[in-house]
Order: sequence, then structure tokens, then C-alpha cells
Amino acid sequence: MLSTKKIVAHADEKEFNTKILKCIDKVLSTFGDSPRLLLYYLLVKECFIPKDQFPSKPKELASCLTNILGETGYRLIETLTIREIQTEFNISVPEGSTLSDAVDQARNRFLTC
Repeated sequence: MLSTKKIVAHADEKEFNTKILKCIDKVLSTFGDSPRLLLYYLLVKECFIPKDQFPSKPKELASCLTNILGETGYRLIETLTIREIQTEFNISVPEGSTLSDAVDQARNRFLTC
């Protein structure tokens, strides 16, 4: 008989992911509900990145959003999201940091406290 094990994320990791998703969703919501839903759809359809994987794949998310929105559009989303992460996690992200850097810094702060 085969044994199957279910991998369950630690409660702190789940809470962290929820907080990161909240930051991203808040930023995308500023553009309206339809554009937000369209971006989520395109991220899944074009890049195969479901919403629940955003916190664990920030580089892939950045690349896909750049393909969808162009460099300027992505930079706007990135800047706003980094600000939101700084507020949500009470951290200071150095100027010039990427979204991936900000997520890593927030993860380190959140999961080591």
C-alpha cells in the first residue's frame, strides 16, 4: 500500500504568505477591480503562476508582470508593492531593492521574530 504524505506549510509561513498577498492585492486594487482580476487571470494563463504562489515566486511574478505591463508599468507596481510591504511588516527596504529583495527581507523579519 502506498503512503501519501501531505506537505503542510507551517502556520507562520501561511500567515506570512497571506500578508504578502494582501500587500499585492491592495496595490492592484488601486487600479480597480477589473484590471486587478485581469492581471490575476493573465498571471495564471500566460505565466502559470497562481495567486497562492506569488510569495514563493517573486522573481517569476516580476518577470511575468514586466511582460504583461512593460518595464514602466511593472516598476510602478513594484514600487507601490514594496511600500506596502514596508508598511505591513514594519521594515525599511533599501532604495533600489527589487520586489524579490523586499519579500525576502519581510520573510526574514516575520519568520525570525
